Amino acid sequence: MEYTVTDLVGNTTTCTFDLKVFAPVVLFAGTSVLIEEGDSAVLDATVSNGGNILWTPFYNMDNDTILNPSVAPTEPATYYTIYSTSADGCSATDSVLILVNTIDSLEINNFLSPNGDLSNNTWTVNKPSLISGCPLAIYNRWGKIVWESTSYENNFDGTNESGEPLPEGTYFYLIKCAQQEYKGSILLMR
Repeated sequence: MEYTVTDLVGNTTTCTFDLKVFAPVVLFAGTSVLIEEGDSAVLDATVSNGGNILWTPFYNMDNDTILNPSVAPTEPATYYTIYSTSADGCSATDSVLILVNTIDSLEINNFLSPNGDLSNNTWTVNKPSLISGCPLAIYNRWGKIVWESTSYENNFDGTNESGEPLPEGTYFYLIKCAQQEYKGSILLMR
């Protein structure tokens, strides 16, 4: 390319230079996704003419240097941003929003079937963190505590605290939190 410049008094000068035009990095982070609290999503990015990839934020992500990492955000809304730079030094960024449908109320299962079929093998609540720190006790039909915890993680599997299987039947739970008490029955069938 050549440019000629003339000043106000008529002096001229010419400048010649080479200009290289590189292909731009084209980056798409994917479409927004709504997931349930505790679930994960796979980001689905695409890139052309790019090189190295880096996602941010990295927390709750399995790999920040691949196009399709798995993420498990804990906030109601998280923007994940992908960066890519080509070998020529061109770069691009794009972001995708992952929304989390948060669980605010406790749902307690009333059935337990620890028979190894991977269905109802433990007694579950939908969000154990809602009762974290709350004393939880499971009673037999005579009112004797057969299992208890203060940090329940869906780990009652129909055994007593010594690890011995409890007989089939109806058991009762009591969860005492500062603001609320939960109680009900659990049917144990093998």
